[in-house]
Amino acid sequence: MQNTDSFAHRKGKGTHAAVDRLTTFMRRYDYVLKCDVAKYFPSIDHALMKALIRRKIACADTLWLIDTIIDAGNAQESMYVYYPGDDLFTPYTRRKGLPLGNQTSQFFANIYLNVLDHFIKARLERQAYIRYVDDFVILSDDKEDLWQVLEIIRVFLASTLRLTVHPVKQWVLPVTTGVDFLGYRVYPTHRRLRRTSGMRFQRRLRDMQQAYARGAFEQFKADAVTLSPYIGSDSIKPFLAYPDRGVFVLARTSNPNAGEFQNLTTDDLALYERVALSANRWHSEGPGACGLVVGATAPAELERIRTISPDLPFLIPGVGAQGGDLESAMKYGVTRNGVGPVINVSRAVIYASRMVDFADAARNAALTIVEQMRRIPGAFAA
Repeated sequence: MQNTDSFAHRKGKGTHAAVDRLTTFMRRYDYVLKCDVAKYFPSIDHALMKALIRRKIACADTLWLIDTIIDAGNAQESMYVYYPGDDLFTPYTRRKGLPLGNQTSQFFANIYLNVLDHFIKARLERQAYIRYVDDFVILSDDKEDLWQVLEIIRVFLASTLRLTVHPVKQWVLPVTTGVDFLGYRVYPTHRRLRRTSGMRFQRRLRDMQQAYARGAFEQFKADAVTLSPYIGSDSIKPFLAYPDRGVFVLARTSNPNAGEFQNLTTDDLALYERVALSANRWHSEGPGACGLVVGATAPAELERIRTISPDLPFLIPGVGAQGGDLESAMKYGVTRNGVGPVINVSRAVIYASRMVDFADAARNAALTIVEQMRRIPGAFAA
């Protein structure tokens, strides 16, 4: 049976639950031991792993499949460590290592250290214990006691599982100083995202958005895309790196409940107004063009955004099936340089008919909107 305080790759567990559990323990104890296993996945011994699985599984076919998966893993980083009882060649002849990306590897890794879980909780009687893969913490009111526990664990891992505690990543600290665990600096009263975690997230977000931009503009040859601004400029700027392409940033959308968040005010400015101000800056920084998505169902906000962003092109949804104000869309959708809006009437066209006459019906729906636009005074003056 798995330890209830093992939090990796298990239903109802996870990193947030592990950090919550650690916070609870930090409010009860004065000191925390934090350490992990050196090169854990490359060090998992195949023979020991298979023996542990055979304690619970007897089916020959299942064991054949498990053995095949373990044996067929791609080559891992070479780990040559001598453990008690080894001869000269033992570290070179024992097969070891599980590939990091495999789902089965995550499961097998939990099984492998489940032995440690039971040793710590049953033999050492340490209930304030948490493990996430190979990272684990133990808490106590006695600092020297935790150092002694660490030495016992070091011997146990070497003699039982052929593993080594990381020589650097081991600390006994007062809980008031906080402990690095699963991407956070955790304190008894609060937690903070580690600075390195934040920087890593920003780098990955930038790389991901650059890949999306390449896909949209280079692979699919799109002229423009719509983007949400709420992650910040990191999600916008990779798309603006293309001088002959554009983006439309969501400002005030046309759906019925758009105002729940987009109309919230801070310092006398609505959120959609702040988005418009940011879009002005992004457009000026370029080199790509930045526009705004503004729904025709909110004519007052449409007028206000045009006042804030007189030079930005608008993509205006909500005309047609949503009953948006086409006249306001044409009046306030035009930039001060005479560039007209992109009017989106996709739903009225797409759902024009479900019958074999769809092509004609869709064409007629589009022409109807065009004719309505032509009737608006000055709509095509530019």
